[in-house]
Amino acid sequence: MTALAAASTPILEAIDVRKSFGKLDVLKGISVSLNKGDSLCIMGPSGGGKSTFLRSINCLEMIDSGVMKVCGEEMGYRMAAGTRRRLGEAAVARQRRKTGMVFQQFNLFLTMNALDNVASGLVHVYGVKKEQAREQAYEQLKLVGIADKAKAYPIQLSGGQQQRVAIARALAVKPELMLFDEPTSALDPEMVQEVLDVIYSLRDSGMTMVIVTHEVGFAKKAADEVLLIADGVVAERTSPQNFFENPQSERTRQFLSRVLH
Repeated sequence: MTALAAASTPILEAIDVRKSFGKLDVLKGISVSLNKGDSLCIMGPSGGGKSTFLRSINCLEMIDSGVMKVCGEEMGYRMAAGTRRRLGEAAVARQRRKTGMVFQQFNLFLTMNALDNVASGLVHVYGVKKEQAREQAYEQLKLVGIADKAKAYPIQLSGGQQQRVAIARALAVKPELMLFDEPTSALDPEMVQEVLDVIYSLRDSGMTMVIVTHEVGFAKKAADEVLLIADGVVAERTSPQNFFENPQSERTRQFLSRVLH
């Protein structure tokens, strides 16, 4: 791929993505693209499909049909002898290296301090030597503002600090795309801002991000565009200003009437 082609290739490209759980159709043909450095906030009602879509980006949920690409590479599948075939777990794990994922719950190892939590993936998944991994992990803890907590265990950290460790862990693998699934939903209100500030700083640094969130003020400030997923489809995608002040979709207006009042 030429440098010009690489520059024009979307970091994320979803084409008619569909996913069902049994008889329940959760994603009903979602198409989205995202360029390098862009920040997309996904909003929508509970059960509308937004978290399933986010998890399908890095194959934590395998899509049933459609195409999901990250950095131009189709995720989870390959063409062989004219047939589209599902990749094995080792190949999928290799593909996931292009993404960093931050969940609602922090998912930290309780028996490891903050530094080793961040370093663990580098050591066990990417084969980085332990001391080198710890050096890289410490730099990420500095980036999220808690290097002074490197030796603290999760039980000694606030919820906001634990989530910042989780963000540092996701950043340690140097992903092309960061995925956040309701990153503040498990936090007490007074801890929310410290996590949002980290995400703001990542946006300002040029990180490409997809963020599922219910935080209206955050979406207004952090997003280049806001996407509403409801009933398994994209109801609207537009700038934050248009989304909140002049929505074109009736489904968006219904959603906003509930969350803004």
